[in-house]
Amino acid sequence: MERKQIIVYAGIAIVIIILLLMNISSYYALRSVNDELETYKDQQRQIAKLIISEYLPDMDAAERAWKSANPGEFMDLQYEGITVKADTIMTPDLSAVLDPADPYSISLDARPGMMDEDEVLIGLGKYYSENMTRVSGWINIYRINKTDHKVKGITSTTVQTIAYDHYVNNLHPNIHYDLGVSKDSIMGFASKTMDTSMIPGTDTWLDVTEYKYDLRNTGVSSYLQIKTYVNATDQTVKGVEVSRPYFESQAGMIGSI
Repeated sequence: MERKQIIVYAGIAIVIIILLLMNISSYYALRSVNDELETYKDQQRQIAKLIISEYLPDMDAAERAWKSANPGEFMDLQYEGITVKADTIMTPDLSAVLDPADPYSISLDARPGMMDEDEVLIGLGKYYSENMTRVSGWINIYRINKTDHKVKGITSTTVQTIAYDHYVNNLHPNIHYDLGVSKDSIMGFASKTMDTSMIPGTDTWLDVTEYKYDLRNTGVSSYLQIKTYVNATDQTVKGVEVSRPYFESQAGMIGSI
């Protein structure tokens, strides 16, 4: 064999050896990354187990409270294949978002929630039972005593949801009478909460929301301010006040649909 060929073959052999070494190095590097990823996932699962085991009674209390206060809606949701699950935990030390489809998958936020030291906030969401996909646009939050795991009360977020649901189900079908227009004249509406707070010295929440209505063929928007009174104990709407229509927003710019 000529010297030139020997040099070429030797060069090829060296290249092959280098490539093999690189592949071996990459394999072990990838294996190391995979091992680290599995370790991280295992740590996340262990953290999730600890958090869920600690706050499971509070989560159950929030779910039971909502179902007890809304038996009719709960039955309707079951018929539609939807369930209500606790998916958010907020404590004075941290906040956690859970995935009901994967109970041990958890997203942690080091920022504490805004509540008293003796309570935890539990957020509820609606989920399709078949695949545990979240239904968008709905949340309820309960204050739970973390010592005895009893519901201390609802939050402004829950009151806003109750008020909006009451509007959609009970007021909106005939809201054209309050606006003084025909039903077909309303092209769409949007809303903006102006205030939600507990009335001092009572067991009643007051939600004040402005609704904007786009009227067909007028280029004009009409507004209503609706006050909804919600009982803090049984979460029922105790009364509603609807203002006269007006034509300039009192709540600032809001959109339309």
